[in-house]
Amino acid sequence: GIEIVLNVPVEWLETAKFPVTVDPLTTIYKNYGGYVYRYQSGSSTYYYGPYDSTVSYTQCYGYSTSYRYTYRGFIKFDTSTIADTATISLFKFKVYQYTSGSYASSSMPYWVRFTKIGSNPATATAQTLWTYIGNPTTTAYRYQVVNAGGNFNRLYTMGTTATTDLKNGLSSDWWAIGMHIINGTTFGPSYGANYRYTYFYNDQSYSEIQVTWSAPLPDLSVTNVYSDYSVQWAAEDNTFKAKIKNTGNKAS
Repeated sequence: GIEIVLNVPVEWLETAKFPVTVDPLTTIYKNYGGYVYRYQSGSSTYYYGPYDSTVSYTQCYGYSTSYRYTYRGFIKFDTSTIADTATISLFKFKVYQYTSGSYASSSMPYWVRFTKIGSNPATATAQTLWTYIGNPTTTAYRYQVVNAGGNFNRLYTMGTTATTDLKNGLSSDWWAIGMHIINGTTFGPSYGANYRYTYFYNDQSYSEIQVTWSAPLPDLSVTNVYSDYSVQWAAEDNTFKAKIKNTGNKAS
């Protein structure tokens, strides 16, 4: 069995109803992250990666109209600590970003799009992952567009599409986010004239997802209440301890 220790008011114990629902905030750090890139050389195109790195690069530059590099970043998270049956009430993505470049104006600021990744980055090929991250035509793959100008920590509240994807992928125990520069494949022609990059730092010090969720713990049976009753009922701030058996969900 598993042990759950709850600090609850006496009034709650007097009117408690089952099944018990827990509504935690879970913070998850990177499981795998880095970047892929495409190199266009004349009529030939080459894909490289994915590379495991503490920085998820989004970058584009060219030496001419025929020679261009386009980098796209990704971060993957292990979501196994969230119950498969969870209802997600709030989903946030925290990251430190560093942006620079010569190509920016009021009509084209430092726009970066966060996107869905439909294939596990740990096993996808460079071309597959690069294409997933930059999918420009499928609305379902677009999470949100952000102005990435500046160098600072950002906490983004993820929208309905990202939250739904996270929920639908809980049984697979992973969720990933991609990032690419808007119109990044058309930058050029000169490295000195037009270049852009935003570095998303993805190690534990800088990047995480914060998920507030709830899920019923089904089939609970209290096998032993071992709190001292005189202590349990003596004060408002008490600890109620019970050994439980859970035959549903992931726990046992």
